[in-house]
Amino acid sequence: MKYVEIKIGVSPEHQEQLIADLASLGFTGFQQLDDILLGYIGGENFSQTDIDQLEQQLKVYSFEAGLLSWRYIEEENWNDAWEQTLTPQFVGKFFIKPSWSEIEPPSDTTLLKIDPKMSFGTGYHETTRLMLRKIPDIIEEGDKVLDAGTGTGILAIAAAKMGAEWVFGFDIDEWSYQNASENITLNEVEDQVTLAKGDEQVIPDDVSFDVIIANINRSVIIPMLPRMMGLLKMDGSLVLSGLTQSDHEKVEENEIMKQFTSLLDVTEDGEWICMHYRKTSEEAPAGV
Repeated sequence: MKYVEIKIGVSPEHQEQLIADLASLGFTGFQQLDDILLGYIGGENFSQTDIDQLEQQLKVYSFEAGLLSWRYIEEENWNDAWEQTLTPQFVGKFFIKPSWSEIEPPSDTTLLKIDPKMSFGTGYHETTRLMLRKIPDIIEEGDKVLDAGTGTGILAIAAAKMGAEWVFGFDIDEWSYQNASENITLNEVEDQVTLAKGDEQVIPDDVSFDVIIANINRSVIIPMLPRMMGLLKMDGSLVLSGLTQSDHEKVEENEIMKQFTSLLDVTEDGEWICMHYRKTSEEAPAGV
């Protein structure tokens, strides 16, 4: 399978905003290199027209961002790049490392083995770190958890290792589905985590969840809210990330959120935020 790599010249302080926008366009991997941002997207249907549209989009920003180059690459090249740059790291109670690292985790941490390949969610991005710091505080033994847009599966795996009885994760991307499946096996949580390929319609109708986590972006999260709220138990936790500071007010103003939840807290990492809600109404949202 081929991917498209784009190289954009943009200062570090504006790269996070650009990452959020590119993710909403379907880009699933990023590398930040000083004043250069690399983005990756499946190349089967990518064309010069997409490049032209991207160049026009870059012109509307108040900061300077320009497309320097683009090229097709094989997926093996992407994997090699990751293996050269990924190193073990601590995030809250978790110690995250790729499978090829021989470093042993400290005894007071929970190990997550993640080989990210092309999927977004390595623990290096701010939104993933925000969610990983939150998970130990909200997952209780025996919980049923929904992971919307599972990516590498890192959050589903973390929830399982924190005591969740069952985690259902889904993602529309075939590559993410395959990658998450591999990581779930790598972490030996197959009995606790179930994966499905597709959007929110693949979630079983006969299950209610204690916790729902969604680390995607606002344009994807908002349309899912009626479905997610209908599946969340009373007093259950809804945790949203993949959001920037500018998304805060838009999420708060959403009618579903105002009618059925209360905001418990907002945590921040740079320009990114994580919003923790509790369901406060038992009435099912319209349209579920």
